[in-house]
Amino acid sequence: MRLPATPAYPWRRRGLAAFGAVALLLAGGLGATVWLDHRNATRAAEDAAGAWAAAMADQAATLLDSLDRLVQGLQWLPPDPVLARAEMERRERAGPAGAGLALASPDGELRLLTPAAARYLASPDLAPLAATIAALPGAPELVMAAPLRSTVGPMLPLLRRLPDGQVGIALLPLRLVEATYARIGLPPGSGLALLDRQGRLLASLPPRPGALGLPLPGLPEAGRVAGPSPWRGALELPAGPAFAVAAALPSLPAIQLATQLESAALAPWARRARWAALLTGLSLLAIGGGAWLLLREAGRRLAGQTAATRRLEGLAQASAEIGLQGELPDMLQRIARLARQAGGAGFATLALQDGMPRRAVLDLAPGTALPEAERARLLALAATPVLATGAAPLALPGDPPGGRLPALALPLQDAEGAPLGLLLLAGPESGRFSADDIATLQPLARLAEIALRNRGLITALRAAVEEAESGRARVEAVLESLDDGFLALDLDWRITYANGAARRLLGDAARPLQDQVLWQRLPDLAAGCALTRLHRVAARAEHADFQAALPGLDRSFRLIAHPAGDGVALYLRPLAEAPASPSRRLQQRRLALAGRMAGRLGADVRGLLAQVAGQAETLDAALRDSAPGLAGIARQILSATQRGTAQWNRLQDMARPYPRPPQPIDLAARLRDVLPVLHRLAGPDLTLTLAAPEGLPQPVLAAAALEDALLGMLGHLAERLPPGGRLALSLEESRQPLPVAGDPGHARPAQVLALRLEGRGPPGWTAPAGPLSGTIEPLSEAGLGAVAGFARRQGGLLRAEPVPPHGPASGWRLALLLPLAPAAPPRPPLAAHVLLVEDEAPLRARMAGQLHELGYAVTAVADGPAAIGTLADGTRPDLLLTDVVLPGGLSGVRLAAELRARQPGLPVLLVSAFTPQPEAGGPAGALPLLAKPVGTAELGARLAALLTPGG
Repeated sequence: MRLPATPAYPWRRRGLAAFGAVALLLAGGLGATVWLDHRNATRAAEDAAGAWAAAMADQAATLLDSLDRLVQGLQWLPPDPVLARAEMERRERAGPAGAGLALASPDGELRLLTPAAARYLASPDLAPLAATIAALPGAPELVMAAPLRSTVGPMLPLLRRLPDGQVGIALLPLRLVEATYARIGLPPGSGLALLDRQGRLLASLPPRPGALGLPLPGLPEAGRVAGPSPWRGALELPAGPAFAVAAALPSLPAIQLATQLESAALAPWARRARWAALLTGLSLLAIGGGAWLLLREAGRRLAGQTAATRRLEGLAQASAEIGLQGELPDMLQRIARLARQAGGAGFATLALQDGMPRRAVLDLAPGTALPEAERARLLALAATPVLATGAAPLALPGDPPGGRLPALALPLQDAEGAPLGLLLLAGPESGRFSADDIATLQPLARLAEIALRNRGLITALRAAVEEAESGRARVEAVLESLDDGFLALDLDWRITYANGAARRLLGDAARPLQDQVLWQRLPDLAAGCALTRLHRVAARAEHADFQAALPGLDRSFRLIAHPAGDGVALYLRPLAEAPASPSRRLQQRRLALAGRMAGRLGADVRGLLAQVAGQAETLDAALRDSAPGLAGIARQILSATQRGTAQWNRLQDMARPYPRPPQPIDLAARLRDVLPVLHRLAGPDLTLTLAAPEGLPQPVLAAAALEDALLGMLGHLAERLPPGGRLALSLEESRQPLPVAGDPGHARPAQVLALRLEGRGPPGWTAPAGPLSGTIEPLSEAGLGAVAGFARRQGGLLRAEPVPPHGPASGWRLALLLPLAPAAPPRPPLAAHVLLVEDEAPLRARMAGQLHELGYAVTAVADGPAAIGTLADGTRPDLLLTDVVLPGGLSGVRLAAELRARQPGLPVLLVSAFTPQPEAGGPAGALPLLAKPVGTAELGARLAALLTPGG
């Protein structure tokens, strides 16, 4: 009985699949090549049209510019009509051949004509020309009127209003332009056309008489075509679709258009595509025929190897199954069965010798019945010592008529050649044992030899495996009983085992822990020092015991890691966290609610202060002359609101998550403003004095960061002074060494503002030795680390200085050295137009008055649509000053984007009473922002900076 037949190799199906893959690759390569060739041909056609458009635009510009100069020269004609006509004829002869000149009154009546112009205008209807002349703008600019039907064909009038109000006219026969086009020799399928700025056809090649003066179909709006860059696109011409390029004539109201028909431009590409498709088809036919012949031969050869493949599969399966047998008899029985199946035999036996109990391991084919005499003969033959001592397999012939089966004896020997047994097979289906059968059965004989040689080792190995399994079960039982989570990790940091506690802490029914990488399952461990410590455990065989917070699990753990042979053993012990009490949770909710209410209240208070300041400034301006006393009260109200706004801004800066950008600060005035807050921070037991002269230079700082640093210095010294101590805050300009490029080892003298805070105890008190007892650079205490960081960011330095020896008490001194800001650039002259957009009428009037006071021209509107309307009416502002929150559906940021699309490069300044924080990378991130109410001086400085070139 043989093994089941292995399925035949499906060469036809796989061959067809391979041919299909090759066909797809060739088709894809052909498609990509054809597409790239089509794109290159299209670009070449567009480039050719662009080159023709640029060349003819230069020629047309030269022609029209010469006519424009003739028209401009008509303003210097002599008063006498005869002399004026003669001068016009002279100028006409100096201009392009065929052109005519005429002079018309402002209402369109022709006053003077040269003979050529009179001949041209003898018959046509001049009413449209008169209407065009009457509608000319007052500015002296060249205008191209609609073509006229003259006596010599279409005629193009060029009009320009002269300084005395009259209109100069130059008449250009369009046949001259078309003749110029015809002389250059365009390639087949190409065309040229001259258009005015409204897209109307003036001249073309090939000629299109019926379309003169009409808009060219398919051309986009004139604004896109007449822009500074050439327009490229597609047009539908009478001869078919065409590539088109339009170039505006510089400073002239005309457009030069060049076209090339797609059929003519892509004809070479179409020929190449057809040849490529033909060659690809022939290649596929050749490849298909060769593949069919090759695979047919391969199929014949593979059919011949099916038997050998079947035997190899059987041996591979046998090797796997034999290793699963735990006992030696079972293993030998399995080898005998496999030998019978591999050799196609009806009988197999494996007899053991060399001092072992002589017993045969029999295996008969199912349903095989041997006569008792033949069975006894085969068993006696298997126990023959002579056959077991042979060096090679021995084939024993049989006698089928006499009932004797052919047999094959394979001796089994140890490493020294001593006999171990004999593997005997009889009765093959083919009638004899072939060389292939013998080659297949020999590896099975070697397996039997190995099993017999190592029978003691196999038994010991089986016992060791059972003991290891028992020990593993005991270890897992211990680990499962732990309350701590346990993870076993291999050298690739994959989880090979997780106990029940670890599965409860980290597990997920949809994602088992086994085979997961530790850093993917717990990414928080890869973000801190835990990564370094665990790698040190694996690399140096060290132990680690540390704590780590895992936000992904919302817990903190104590991690204990030990080296474990080819990996790491990791224990996870959750740290107990006291739950928040109900009263604390209630307090947290109240604080969150109070924070939100404070934010809304802050916006309302700021808006109210802005309205009060605006009304007070308006009253001051209105009553300054008529009621000086009331005007003084208005100024007091304005001053109070400004102080309140400043204090509110300072409080908001200290609470906001994003600080204001650095700006020049009057440090002395700032210190005087925050002195009451510093008094309260120092407490009633300490005395605080301030010495800050006026007129000091202004450093560039973030005000909130400066106040945080000042509070940190004050709190640090106040904690170390006993009751009755004194704190002295001083500010002075001096020259001090500062680090170069942040390197404390290299310093250079610099002009700085030195902010010193000195703390002394009461008389007779001696300061204890500590970190502030001498000069320390850098300062690393937790209380002063943030202050030192602020100083470094400003390019300055924080240091501790020794207290001067004079005085009855000792103490400490901290010095914050801040570099001075560079001198402000000179203010540019204010001669600009500002577009002001503010929805609140009183504030709009106040800001307009401020702008007038600063010397600006102002256009003030209430919302975004009105601002866009001013640009549509012809207004061209130099700067946009707008509120952020506006009615009408447009915010200040969106309005700025709309106006910049119409007027690129327009400077923008935003104002707002709410000082919102723009999103990172958002459209408002690049726009400067001022908080309302805005002082006149601050507004003037910001506007001057924005209007300065490069500002």
